[in-house]
Amino acid sequence: MAFLVRISSEPIQNSLDACEKLFRLDSNFRSKIKILINIENQTTEVLDNGSGMDSEQFAHCFTPNVSYKKGEKLRGQKGVGATFLAYGFNFVQLKTKQKDLKLSAILRQGRQWAEDASNFVPRPKLEELKAFDCKWLESQDSGTSILIKLTESVNEKPKDLGWCGATNADQWLTLLRILTPLGGIYIQNSEFKPSIEIIVTDRSGTETSAECSDPEYFYVHDIPGIRNSDLTSIRKALGAIDGDPTHKASKIPDKYRNIECLWEFWDSETLLREKGFEKISDENRSLIEKHSVSVYGGFVSTLDIYDAFNKKLGVNGRFKYLKGGLQMATDSMPQGDLLVIPLKRYIGYQRNAHIVVHFKDGSPDLGRKVFQPELRTLAEEIAERITNVFITYRNLLKPDSGSIPSLIPDKDLHVWKRAQEDWRDHHPLNLKGNWPNISYISSPQEEQDAIALFHQLIGAGVIRGIDFYGSKVNERYDALVELNYHDDDFQYCPVKNILGVNGDIDFPYTSEPKVLEYKFDLDALFRDFDSAIKFAKHVDFVVCWKASLQAKNSFAIHSYLIDDLAVRRVFFGATHRLEQPGTGHQIEIIVLEELLNYLVDQQSESARQKTKYTLYD
Repeated sequence: MAFLVRISSEPIQNSLDACEKLFRLDSNFRSKIKILINIENQTTEVLDNGSGMDSEQFAHCFTPNVSYKKGEKLRGQKGVGATFLAYGFNFVQLKTKQKDLKLSAILRQGRQWAEDASNFVPRPKLEELKAFDCKWLESQDSGTSILIKLTESVNEKPKDLGWCGATNADQWLTLLRILTPLGGIYIQNSEFKPSIEIIVTDRSGTETSAECSDPEYFYVHDIPGIRNSDLTSIRKALGAIDGDPTHKASKIPDKYRNIECLWEFWDSETLLREKGFEKISDENRSLIEKHSVSVYGGFVSTLDIYDAFNKKLGVNGRFKYLKGGLQMATDSMPQGDLLVIPLKRYIGYQRNAHIVVHFKDGSPDLGRKVFQPELRTLAEEIAERITNVFITYRNLLKPDSGSIPSLIPDKDLHVWKRAQEDWRDHHPLNLKGNWPNISYISSPQEEQDAIALFHQLIGAGVIRGIDFYGSKVNERYDALVELNYHDDDFQYCPVKNILGVNGDIDFPYTSEPKVLEYKFDLDALFRDFDSAIKFAKHVDFVVCWKASLQAKNSFAIHSYLIDDLAVRRVFFGATHRLEQPGTGHQIEIIVLEELLNYLVDQQSESARQKTKYTLYD
């Protein structure tokens, strides 16, 4: 989903800002944004009737760290978004209009230049187009169009707008409201509400359209057809009834019974008056006031509500587009992925709640959507306390046949134990070999399991010569290590040392610091590279449980487990080597699942490696 967010978010954000600038000057100004998604031609175009650009702004809009919105308290002010577009794709067409001024240009090969380590691709420059050729902009006083073509070069990795499964305008409108700035978070109210038109052309050329005059974030209580109520109304109804809480609940009007979704909005003042917030620290209270924190909370009676919504949406079922969790936000935009709500009690309910915490002037790193640690910690505490508020009204929720998580800790623990036992029975880790026993009895289920198993292999002496700098991780990368090979006992030998390293290394050997990344599936690393969350040139070593190879990108993969190819190994125990053509950079990998299979049966695993990896050389 990172690709969908990336290609849509920046142009939409820029259009919203351009329109809001004019709205602030004239509250009667009717803001319009038009989004064209052509799955047939693999292009997206975002047009607006906002402020447009003058000649100087047009010429330098893609220049890194150049922004014409600084100090205007709009969505983007760091000058990274347009640069990200320019060098994230190989075809970006830009058109703008200001009164009689009309400018049109194309930027080509931006991504190829950014990824070119050989300096073969020339630095891209804006190619001026003589023809303006944009009827919609012609009809506006001012505005801008940004068109992105996904695949321009025959050598470029194919991309597909239809991959997310959305084929019509209604589906795209919903996804964009959930995942991009189109879904504005205006908890403290905003009069700025642009008119949105989305036109989608599917693979067959069929065109559909959808319009929206109030494009807000897709809140949980917006799910069509569910029975919902805000807490303010419920509290007012309960307050009108005399008696103890049990009596009040029994006499509440029927419209507040069997609720499928409870929800509420809080501004900073009402938030600090909410139950439980009297215990918040002075420091966090100060942060709430400083950033005018506002909060939305939605709480569903059963996770089936999320599942039914995602299924009815009719898109790629691999992803849960709307689900429980903590969404951080600033500048009226969602920022980053959902976080887990850290409940200390009633943990079974953490996925039922969807909490949005919005910071005014939160200033995250817009390249990575990362907030300052103290703001994330505060958001997590707010999400926990708001979820606990909802839980106190659980007696008003619609009963469900076992779907609502149990509040009885013993039962939760029992369910968890049975699930782990079932996993062990169906996915045992049967280790056999001439090394000390490994205490893991089940195959890893997530990244943390892979990390623990890797360190057990180090402790058992199966993997040697890797020293860790410490447990403090970088904000972007997982660990820093160095290679420390004392003598030629670390050298590869097909009989005595099948996990050893290249004999050309000058022993004893100590390396410079190396960056280590952990993943459950190697594919997650490829997706991080593709989304610019991590950079291949920075990573030296990867430890993962498995390699699905569904998102390999342009990397060549060579297996050290085929015949005597291990003589090239640099990291002790590495199973594979990644190479990115044109860069010369190599990354060594330990795929734990395949390493253990190799240690149990070298001949069989080597044969399987030939089948799986020959295609990727």
